[in-house]
Amino acid sequence: MTLDGAVVAHIAEGETVEVAVRPGRHRLRLGKGRRLSPERSFDVAQDAVVSFRCHSPRFWPQMVAAQVKPEMWITLRPE
Repeated sequence: MTLDGAVVAHIAEGETVEVAVRPGRHRLRLGKGRRLSPERSFDVAQDAVVSFRCHSPRFWPQMVAAQVKPEMWITLRPE
């Protein structure tokens, strides 16, 4: 997991990770090698909690598309 371009954590399948960040605008991306999520920008207010959920492709057309466009391999959505 990268936050603002720096690796901040490693996440295994089914795992939850908490990372403390300063208030402001940040960029988040998950992935390893060619299996990536799109980079997501988000804002954090003072003492706020921001949550994201991720998953791999669920249907074969998404898996095929991810072979061509690797940043489609992991879906990353704010909760």
